[in-house]
Amino acid sequence: MGRADPIPSAEWNTSGAGELIMASHKSINPDTRAALYGFIREHHISDPNLCMLKGAGGDLFSFTPEAELFLRSAIDESPHRAVKAAFLYDLIRGYFTVSQSIRYMELRGKELAEQWNATGDDSSATDNPHAANLEYWSNATADEVELKARHFAKRAKEEFKKERLCEYRFDNKGNLFRTLITTLGRRVDILLYQLNHFCIGKSVKNEVFTTLDGETVNLANRAGRAALMDIWSTTCGPCRMKMPNLMELQKKYGEESLEIIALNVDKDRDTLDAFLAKPEFVYLADDEARAKVDDYLLPYIENPKLTLPVVHMGLSPLLKLWDITAYPTLCLLDQDGIMHSRGYDIPYGSIKALMVGK
Repeated sequence: MGRADPIPSAEWNTSGAGELIMASHKSINPDTRAALYGFIREHHISDPNLCMLKGAGGDLFSFTPEAELFLRSAIDESPHRAVKAAFLYDLIRGYFTVSQSIRYMELRGKELAEQWNATGDDSSATDNPHAANLEYWSNATADEVELKARHFAKRAKEEFKKERLCEYRFDNKGNLFRTLITTLGRRVDILLYQLNHFCIGKSVKNEVFTTLDGETVNLANRAGRAALMDIWSTTCGPCRMKMPNLMELQKKYGEESLEIIALNVDKDRDTLDAFLAKPEFVYLADDEARAKVDDYLLPYIENPKLTLPVVHMGLSPLLKLWDITAYPTLCLLDQDGIMHSRGYDIPYGSIKALMVGK
């Protein structure tokens, strides 16, 4: 981790951010220039002309036409290769996320406008920036947007493959820190893998796992069963808290209809074994907290036992290819091995839709 110079507060006005970034190589040192870019992305995500994605947490409406135009211009005009590479990654990631939003709607038989209106916002309002954004992306298919992502991914591999991508963060005193993530080429490889094998609307590449009980689990060869993959760690509180809900889901639908697979990522098998021997799903500080617990959770507190099929995945290379950045991550696959959702919460609605007729 390297430390960069703080950004002068006079430069925090983003009204001319594009011009400032283009000209920054002439006026400030490289670390401060990179910090300026990081600051804009971190703290001005709502700026209509700099509404860029912040990784996998973005959605369709965070990648605007203005951002697309800005990023394209920055890639073509910036004299600094690191800025070009960072903006190129944002552009590719933006196209990827838009295509994911479109496929998510397609799987549910919904139009994008219907989904947006369901949020309660008036998408017809002339002063609503999302209205124009919605109209812009509604005219594209997921395949067309992915074609754009692949085009710029090819350019990234040809021109900027070895350029480094960094993360920037501020501490509580306003000091900026820089951390090297990886190279652009590596990040592009991961995105391309997901476009081909591990994203919403696509058939996942088959991987074969063996549970702690010796049973075989196939991701793509579903044999008529849907699957919910729970990628978790024993040190993750939210992961443990979701376990009772997952076990209740398994009871409700049965293993013949829904297979829930707990893919554990602890580095050491001993850590997993120690947890399974004495699991703690819900932490109760005192009797008052216990009195507020839902009745269905009581058995999981009084006699805790994990009954889901558990796979010790460890620090598998698949975690990078799947771009698993937080725990838990839950991925829902249908009976044909096509991914329907991916996120940090249990997708109850999507599961219910897949279970119709089961």
